[in-house]
Amino acid sequence: MSAFPPEPNTDPLGSIPPDGSSFAVGKVVSGKYLIEHELGEGGVGIVMAARHLELDIPVALKFMRPEVSRDRKIAKRFLLEAKASVAIKNEHVASVLDVGRAEDGSPFMVFEHMSGKDLGTLISDGTGFSISDAVDYTLQVCEGLAVAHALGIVHRDIKPDNLFLETVHGVNIVKIIDFGISRQALVGDAIATEAHEQPDGPEGTPVYMAPEQMRMPNELDPRTDIWALGATLYELLTGTTAFTGTSVAEVCRAVLEREPVSLLETRPDVPDALAAIVSKCLAKDRELRFHDVAELAIALLPFAPKRARISVERAVSTLNSVGMTTGRLDVRSVPPPTTHINFAAPTQPAQRARRSAQPWIFAVIAAALLAAGTAFVLRGNGTAASYSTPEGAANTSTTGVANDPAQARLTAPSAYATNPSAQIPSAGAVASAALVPSSDASNSPARVLPHGPGKKGKPLAPQIGVLPKEKRSSKDDPDLGY
Repeated sequence: MSAFPPEPNTDPLGSIPPDGSSFAVGKVVSGKYLIEHELGEGGVGIVMAARHLELDIPVALKFMRPEVSRDRKIAKRFLLEAKASVAIKNEHVASVLDVGRAEDGSPFMVFEHMSGKDLGTLISDGTGFSISDAVDYTLQVCEGLAVAHALGIVHRDIKPDNLFLETVHGVNIVKIIDFGISRQALVGDAIATEAHEQPDGPEGTPVYMAPEQMRMPNELDPRTDIWALGATLYELLTGTTAFTGTSVAEVCRAVLEREPVSLLETRPDVPDALAAIVSKCLAKDRELRFHDVAELAIALLPFAPKRARISVERAVSTLNSVGMTTGRLDVRSVPPPTTHINFAAPTQPAQRARRSAQPWIFAVIAAALLAAGTAFVLRGNGTAASYSTPEGAANTSTTGVANDPAQARLTAPSAYATNPSAQIPSAGAVASAALVPSSDASNSPARVLPHGPGKKGKPLAPQIGVLPKEKRSSKDDPDLGY
């Protein structure tokens, strides 16, 4: 069944008017795509920037060129390109979002809109690529091709012009575009059954075409794409093509009969092992090349940035899933935790961390207790002193202050205040004097007023003083909180 909805009573392949009015700027296609401007064009198709009127997002529409629209074989290939592109689900292959027909019946494809440039344009602009970036981009293409090869699709035209580079959240992403001359677009035996025509001659760009693609265009396999990928990597590293000539015939002769200029001569800083990998990709006998893109990716991994490992793992996993590779990647990963986790029993590192923290905890607690004790003693020092009166003044008031310790604390002058030259006893001496009954106070034993709620629930601070023998209550002395 066709990927495009057929128009009633029309040729299922559709037709494009000679004037190309179906993709004119300002025209609304299929009632939802507003054509804005041209993005580019090739030998078969024209790509226009458009906007989805309902979703308000940018998209890219690909139409057939008017002058080739009458060729039924090319039109059928255009349809099969859409099917091949839709079948490949990978972030390194340009996504096809929709297919349809314009009001005049001409078919079109809707791609995701990408911001950036293809690698061919960047090379032409004189952009130089580091070894790490060149290998990284090649590995991303390997991942996308692995998905295509697993579906039986051979691209047949891998080259810098068909590799689009865009930056997403600060990361450079390469996407494969244009499956128009892929094996399935030309043959259609795995994606669709309505087109089994074989190509009449070689299809592709001669500089990137493998020898067998020139000699036996009907007998291709994934190793054809590996040749093109090697030629592309050569150009990314050197800025020049692996094979040159003044005409198409001369370029084809160079591909069939000559070896490319040594990569080490063109770029001396390339490691010998990397140069050997590129040479293996460009072996004229495909039996001497890498068997698949997974093997190539594993070989390139040592020259790539760390983030590129995910592309290698995906390429290997994809081809392993369909039994198409013998490549193996040693993936060292941490085993997942056991199903039953005992949260009450911490792991050994946690126990060591806890034990190592215990001395510090004890030290902090000890320091806090020492600070509290010192404050306690100093406060007691001031209170005990307030009970001490100058000699000869003890009997000056036997009915007022002497009978009210709280009042005595407020009114009796401090011994240190009346005699500044007096030596201040040590904290230990103050504590001993305050807590141990003296011979002068044999009838009034020393007591420590405990913590506890005072009047209206307010806590009382610890106090040291001499209490009278008789039992006092809070009714008699508001300062007593017990």
